[in-house]
Amino acid sequence: MAWRKHWKIRIRETGEVSLGLLMANMGDAINIAVLAVVVATITSAPEALAVLPGLAALRGGIYTSQASRVSTRIHLGLEEAKVGKVIKSELLPTLSLGLVAAVYIGILSGVLAGITVYRTLLVSIISTLISWIILSTGTGLLSIIFYRSGVDPDKVSAPVITVLGDMITIPSILAALYILNTVELHPIGYTATLSLALTIIAIAVTLSAYSRTVTLQSLPSVFLVGVIESITGAILAVWAVSKLQTGNIITLYPSFLEDTGAIVAVAAARTSTLSYLGLTTPKAKLGHEEIIQLLESYTAVLPSLAILSVLGHLLAQTPLNLALTVIGLSFYLVITLGIPFAQILVKLTHKLGLDPDNTVLPMITSVIDLIGTIILALVAGLIA
Repeated sequence: MAWRKHWKIRIRETGEVSLGLLMANMGDAINIAVLAVVVATITSAPEALAVLPGLAALRGGIYTSQASRVSTRIHLGLEEAKVGKVIKSELLPTLSLGLVAAVYIGILSGVLAGITVYRTLLVSIISTLISWIILSTGTGLLSIIFYRSGVDPDKVSAPVITVLGDMITIPSILAALYILNTVELHPIGYTATLSLALTIIAIAVTLSAYSRTVTLQSLPSVFLVGVIESITGAILAVWAVSKLQTGNIITLYPSFLEDTGAIVAVAAARTSTLSYLGLTTPKAKLGHEEIIQLLESYTAVLPSLAILSVLGHLLAQTPLNLALTVIGLSFYLVITLGIPFAQILVKLTHKLGLDPDNTVLPMITSVIDLIGTIILALVAGLIA
């Protein structure tokens, strides 16, 4: 019967969303374990908290874009599927774009959080240089492995590389903090570090036309994401961290943002596809299909939020009842606000003749980071 086929499709779609979130939980386990060990260090360093959301978000964007470029160039015959050549071609563009983001995030987050700018700037730059070589080479290697295995990198690279980026970001920030606190820099050292970063950017975009193209085309999204994530970092460093420290909820913070951002982005991407196929109402409001997606998301997040809470309890000694209550309530509040907002924005963008995949989707996770930080802190403050 038709209704049975319809509900089988719905159940399968819900299961696919749940599976994607469960894959992200594997990276969550590592992130929570690392944060549980270093939570005292990172929560006592406002410069680290201020740059954390921005660096994590922009690294995810930079290196998932790298994977997409590599996949496209290989499929078009513009690049050989050889690890050495792929890594070599991507080193300069990822370095120049990463340093542009680092300088921008370092300055903006420091100003917005009211922290000495040179500290946020140095942490941002040093962390970027440490993580760049790992993420750029790792992304190139994974892209080739997927391609040679007969797997389309476009379909699997994004979640894997996002998790890899999250796993590298916090250790690289901690390493930058250690260097900054261990080495007494003369004031000229701050200027020298910034000058070095700007010089590398200039050399990279001057010597390589490919690097110049990638950097210039990515700047608009870097600017928009950087503003939103710097505001998020300022809120985290100045206000939210004190509320999230109760019960060690802070150790679940990066994973919570990653998972909520992922499920809202999935809903936005599905709405974009349905809009192009003409399978949803063209009006910029919620229709039947959007409401069904929201209800599916309510079900799909249940396994992930349960696992996230248990991981927090096992790895960071967060009381299980507290973790389930705070994470569960925050999850559903963010989804209830974020998914309809993303769906309406996608439909409005499509109605205006713009491509939501290029305009809305890159910003969605950053908006959810901001909303999620505020909601998680408020819920933790009220319940903990």
